Amino acid sequence: MSALRALGVRLGLVATGLLIAVLVLELGCRLLVRPGSPTPPALETIDEGMRMVGHEQFNEYHPLLGMNGIPRLHTTAFGGLVVTHNGRGNRNHPVTFSKPEGVHRVVLLGDSNAWGYGVGDDQTLGAQLEAALAAEAPAGRWEVANLAVTGYGPDQQYLKLLLEGVRYRPDVVAVMYFDLNDVMEAMSPAMWGVEKPRFTLHGERLCLENVPPKVALGWPNHSVERLLPSLEGGDSLFRRVADASAIVAFLRTRTLRPELAEAWNGRSVLALARRQGMPSAMQRTLAGHLGCPADGAPAEGSGRRLVVAILRSLRAVAEGAGARFVVLTTPTAGNYKDGVRGEQYDEIVAGLAAAGVATIDLERMAREAGMPPEALYLNRATDDHFSVAGHRAAAAALAHLVAR
Repeated sequence: MSALRALGVRLGLVATGLLIAVLVLELGCRLLVRPGSPTPPALETIDEGMRMVGHEQFNEYHPLLGMNGIPRLHTTAFGGLVVTHNGRGNRNHPVTFSKPEGVHRVVLLGDSNAWGYGVGDDQTLGAQLEAALAAEAPAGRWEVANLAVTGYGPDQQYLKLLLEGVRYRPDVVAVMYFDLNDVMEAMSPAMWGVEKPRFTLHGERLCLENVPPKVALGWPNHSVERLLPSLEGGDSLFRRVADASAIVAFLRTRTLRPELAEAWNGRSVLALARRQGMPSAMQRTLAGHLGCPADGAPAEGSGRRLVVAILRSLRAVAEGAGARFVVLTTPTAGNYKDGVRGEQYDEIVAGLAAAGVATIDLERMAREAGMPPEALYLNRATDDHFSVAGHRAAAAALAHLVAR
């Protein structure tokens, strides 16, 4: 037998072996994908045209929260400033759920402003608060767990307190209200190009909907987009074969992290909460927000009342866990420069006061301190996020209240 013929025989045997292996694998996947089980949606219908915009450098998909910080992130942004996340995806040094004897804790919740958009790790509200507490209360040791996530609305902050915040056994829970977009985010089931959970008000009851949110393309933990990019569109022969393949159907869930696969497979909200480690008491609180009639979009003008209701629920959970609760209200740069508070800002502050929620009015604090807009905000007050000095002033005000 010639060498060429021998090579052809060997290649034929290899090809036959591969074909048999694929057929066996296909058969095995068909047995594993049970008839009648939920079918993972095709990639192009998961996101309904949406793609993460503006936060994909720092966040990834989460089946309860919509998105959460990327764990163990270490990168540079904002012109070379360091951005670091701990193992739970928080912009904070590692903090254990177990609280050492003699340690007091602040859990900080918020969006991009509290997370520290535009500043470095050691310049954020959380980092400066920990330093300020060391100076304000030298007799006790304080830790800050900054759970703020860039792009969050008040609804996601509330869910993150239920899921993770209470597990730190906080002595204080502080929320930073951002007048720029918190009301808009609370009313919408999709922001920044991706879907998110949303609450609606039924009388005085907060009702949760849109969980789990659909997955948007482009997430760092969206393994399917990376492994099977050719399935995103088109009508090729390969696409039609792949759509009929049990192997591809199996990979569409099994290549993802377990919680993402569960979200795709239609697990209930409470099952997802248990999978994520939500404490039993918080699961009962979450259950109270489920099972409401679907009324569609919130009524026009109800967003401010909705935000106050969410903040009141945050307070109830914090106080139920034995923690003090405080809201820091943050004005927009435009209103602060113009010397006005704004109707929305005043209504939120008044609603919190009427509900008896402890509030630090950062607009009033900064104005009484004589801080010019250029000092309080980034980029000479062309950006609504706080500058390093703005974070320092907010941290000092919160530390003074906490240490009392």
